[in-house]
Order: sequence, then structure tokens, then C-alpha cells
Amino acid sequence: MKVIVLVSGGMDSVAALYHAADQHEVVQQLTGAMFQTAGTILETVWPVLLLVIGVSLLGRFLRSAKVKGRVGEAIVSLGALKRLDSKVYRIFNDIVLPRPDGKGTTQIDHVVVSPFGIFVVETKNYAGWIFGDEDSRHWTQVIYGKKSRFQNPLHQNALHVNALAKATGLPRHLFHNLVYFVGEATLKTPLPPQVMTGGLASHIRSYRMEAIAPKDVSWAVAILEAAALAEPAQRRAHQSRFRVATGS
Repeated sequence: MKVIVLVSGGMDSVAALYHAADQHEVVQQLTGAMFQTAGTILETVWPVLLLVIGVSLLGRFLRSAKVKGRVGEAIVSLGALKRLDSKVYRIFNDIVLPRPDGKGTTQIDHVVVSPFGIFVVETKNYAGWIFGDEDSRHWTQVIYGKKSRFQNPLHQNALHVNALAKATGLPRHLFHNLVYFVGEATLKTPLPPQVMTGGLASHIRSYRMEAIAPKDVSWAVAILEAAALAEPAQRRAHQSRFRVATGS
């Protein structure tokens, strides 16, 4: 009887073991299926996730002030100014010159040298509504209900004009201070005609009276060519000072 009891008890234990083994196998199968499904989903979603992250980072990069500025300058140099006759107008882009007050250097977006005057162009790659006037210290950009102030570009470019006048030794009245907005900007307040969102080449060509002698035109071109040759070292020093000043 003792043996039978043991056998009977053993059969119950064996059945319990089989039941537990079945449950463990089911759990293993479910776990494996879950991991396989998760792996399949991840394998499908991962490239899309990487694309979304990449697009987000690219958008942030393109919205940075530095990149927007470079894009705006490229639009002007490769687009608007290319419409000018190269036999009459000499175009210089991204020139670094000493400041007229001796306090470092200043970077000039575009300079157009011609017998009709020297045109100094400050480019702004802005969108939205632009509010300002000729004399105010700051102008305002409004886009999607958000207001941002920025330095009056006419004042900013006046520094560039003075730097060029000092570098060339030519009278200040021969230089024209132009501000050109590229992008989707709308000027919402009355501004002088040298502030524009289009027609840059036409505006420059509208000056038809010769104001600069040929020798002075050649001299100004020579000064700017020399500045362009010296540019890499000057640019590195200018950028280094800018980073220190802004803490960037």
C-alpha cells in the first residue's frame, strides 16, 4: 500500500510537473512572439524615426541666424547682383575690413563698385512683417504673432560704408547704403527707397550719372581685391572676436 501511495502521489507530481512545463513553454512562446513583434515594429519604424530626427535637426540648423544669413547672402550674390553688367559693375561679396574707429573689424555682405557710385548692400534673410523707420535704433519683426527686435540695418550698414570710405580714401557721398530683404518679408511702415524687398539690380542701375573717375574706380577695386586676398586671416580673427563678444 505504501508503494501504491507513493506511485499515486508520484503520478500527481508528474502531472503537476507537466502542467507547469506547459505553462512555462507557453510563457516562453508568448515572450518570444512579443520580442519578435517588437523587433519587427522597431525594424520598420527605426528608419522613419531617424528621418524625423534628421529633418528636425536640419530644420533647426537652417533656422540658425548664421546659416540664414549665409543663405541670404548667397541669394543676393548668385541672383540679384548677377543681373548687373560685369563690364561696368565689379561685385565683391563677404568682405572683412578694419572698423573706422579701430575697434576690430567689420564684415560687409556685398559691395558693388561702378563709375556711378559704390553700393554697399546689407542683406537680411527675414520673413514676416517688418516695422521700423530710418532713425530708430531697432526695428521689429513680427512672425506668427511673435515679436523680435533687431538692430536698424541702415545704422548697421552705415558702419560698413564708413569702413569702406576710410579704406579707399574716397568721399563718403560716393557710397550708397542699401538694405535688401530676401525671403518673405513685408515692410509694414514707410521706409526710404534704399530699403527694399526686390529690384536690387534695377535700383543700382537707376544711378546713371558718372560720379567716380576711372582711376578712383580702379583704386577702390584694388583695395577690395587686396581685402579679399587678406580675407582668410582677417575672417578668422573677426570670427574669434565675435565669439568672445557674444559668448558663442
